[in-house]
Formats: sequence, C-alpha cells, structure tokens
Amino acid sequence: MDGKFGGNGSKHSQTLMYKLLDRKIARMTELYEYLEEFAETLVRVEEELYTLEEDFGIALVQLLRVDKDLPEDYLDYVHHEIIDGEIYLSVYTPEETTYLVDQYNRAPSRETVKQLAEEMQKTEKSVIGKLSREGVYQREGYKTKAGLDPVTKVELVSEIAEVLGEDAEKLSGLEKSPKPVLQFLLNSLSS
Repeated sequence: MDGKFGGNGSKHSQTLMYKLLDRKIARMTELYEYLEEFAETLVRVEEELYTLEEDFGIALVQLLRVDKDLPEDYLDYVHHEIIDGEIYLSVYTPEETTYLVDQYNRAPSRETVKQLAEEMQKTEKSVIGKLSREGVYQREGYKTKAGLDPVTKVELVSEIAEVLGEDAEKLSGLEKSPKPVLQFLLNSLSS
C-alpha cells in the first residue's frame, strides 16, 4: 500500500489506516444520527405548526364571538368565507374540501385518510374531523387479527348457556375463564 500510510503496507501503516477508518466511520455514524434527529425535529415542528394554525383559527372564532371588529390582517392567516356578513373560518380552502371529500368517497378507509393527511400536510385527526363535518366519514369497526368481529367472553358464555339450554345466570363466573378456553368449550359443545 503506497501513499499516505507508508510505502510497503507494514503492520504499523495498516494499524494507522484502520484507526483512521474507524474514526471516519464513527464520524459518519454520528452525522447520520444527527440527520435522523434533525428530520424527526422537522416533522415535530411541522406538526406543531399545523396544530398552531388550527388553534389560531379556533381562537379567532372565539374572539369573533366577542369582538366583531377585528383587524383585517387577522383573517389573512386563515381560510375564511364571508356569508351574509358572517365570517366562517376553516383550515381547509373550499377546493381542498372538495378534493378531500372526492378522494375519500372513492376509497373510504383509514389508509385513504392517512394518505390525504400526508398529501395535504394535515394531521389525520384534522382530516377525520373535516370529513366528519362534511358528513362523509365512515368509522371503521374493530376487527380481530383474523379479520372477524370481536366476541366478548360474556357473549361466549351466553352462547354456551344457549347450547346447554340453560340460563346464562347459572354459568356466572365462567366469563373469568380465558377466552380460548371458552371458545374451545363452545366449539366442543356445538359439535
């Protein structure tokens, strides 16, 4: 190895090279960690900015209820419409609202909400809130990992009582059993 580390690749020059490489790797790792922290900070700042924008709009609405003669430049910071002399504030422009509703109606799902939030640089809560106010949001029901509707232990005990032809009251306390045991019992009795 000729050059900076000595002419013939001696053990000493190799040791120096490894030390230099180790320092470079450590510094690169340090910089990557710094970049990751910086990116996370940017995301947090961006989220806080949108939250502040929404909070500003809410505070402005509350102020308008008390003082109808606000300085005109206050309204420059929020989307608003004046209808019949009343000021209506929104974090969304009419065009954004139309786009949001159209996109959601094409594929009403939580994934669509997530994509719209990212695309429009809003929080998922904000998008859900707007879709709800527009009357189009459809809340997804909870499903188990298997994609089935969840069944409670109380419901399982009631089904067991029904299969046995007994009153569920007679099986009081059985609902404290582990769910897989109750499911096994119901399946065994139903077969």
